[in-house]
Amino acid sequence: MSTLVAVDAGNGITNAARDKRNGYDLIAFPSGRAEVSGYTLDTGNEMDYEWFDWNGIKYAVGDEALKASSRYIRPIGRDRYGEEFHQFLVAVACCKLGIKKGEVDLTLFAPTENFRERRSKMETNFLQNGGQVSMRVKGERNIRKFNYDTVRVLPEGLAAAFCFTMDDKGNSTDDDTLAGDVLLVDIGAYTLDVIYLVNGQFNADYLDKSSYAKFGLFDTVYNKISNKVNLMGRDWSTKNDNDIDAAIRQGIETGDYSIHSAGKSIDLKPMLTHNIQLYTDAAINEVFERHYDGLRGIKSMILVGGGADLMERYFKDAYGDKVVNSNTHTSTCDIGAVFMNAVGGLRSAKVTV
Repeated sequence: MSTLVAVDAGNGITNAARDKRNGYDLIAFPSGRAEVSGYTLDTGNEMDYEWFDWNGIKYAVGDEALKASSRYIRPIGRDRYGEEFHQFLVAVACCKLGIKKGEVDLTLFAPTENFRERRSKMETNFLQNGGQVSMRVKGERNIRKFNYDTVRVLPEGLAAAFCFTMDDKGNSTDDDTLAGDVLLVDIGAYTLDVIYLVNGQFNADYLDKSSYAKFGLFDTVYNKISNKVNLMGRDWSTKNDNDIDAAIRQGIETGDYSIHSAGKSIDLKPMLTHNIQLYTDAAINEVFERHYDGLRGIKSMILVGGGADLMERYFKDAYGDKVVNSNTHTSTCDIGAVFMNAVGGLRSAKVTV
């Protein structure tokens, strides 16, 4: 029997969910990698990091890759979906979710702006060679071998809607959040996607018109912070948006937004607050006021994706109770905004299998 897995491998974060008898497992890691040797002197005081052997090359992933090597790269580009880097991130996610062998029923996601052109390419590429995947994980003697027997592709953002309409078993809920006119807003690393739903239905003709490239977190917030940090002296000149991203994710988790260099530290919280405010002001004026009439006639706005938690309070200031608090809904209260695509994809897959 196939294992159901949904992987939302975005430019910023890779989020994934694996179906279990009672619920699901969730994992998340930054969508970056760095080639490493895996060589060790066994001295006991070396940097320790996990690596994944992919096609004969060892890679550290996520924050460990950022620490392990200066050759850290992220997948960037509208045509990357279905290509080698994307396949790598999906395979790593499967391994991190405990997949070692057998068949995987896989749900993936593509941006709305080029969904139609990438969908078939993604399905073809992931199913080539029978969908076979081979990957060795540090510390394991045996190579993990599994295969994708089914690949389905959903638009980013749309899958999150299934979190409100379905429970963990794929059964319909009586939640009325999607009744009426609803905007589902997916705030990602390099794009902001808006899907207009009417009673839970969307118009596919507007998919490629619902993505706003200039409102991704990295270009509008993180790059601006890294530029300001770079001006604080030589010791800060090499810090980039990946370092800023790591510090902010640390801050969200621990409350400490400090970034460090040469024994010194900078608290990024004031800069983050300032730039988030600028971002939401611009998004409200240039996207929601201009293209969605300031949410007039819109019942509610649902925020998902990596930037949702950072932006929610500012959108609430503008649109009040129209901004949905998913924590108050039975079917979504245990799902963070960043995982809603993956969990929604998993739930929808149960209806089709």
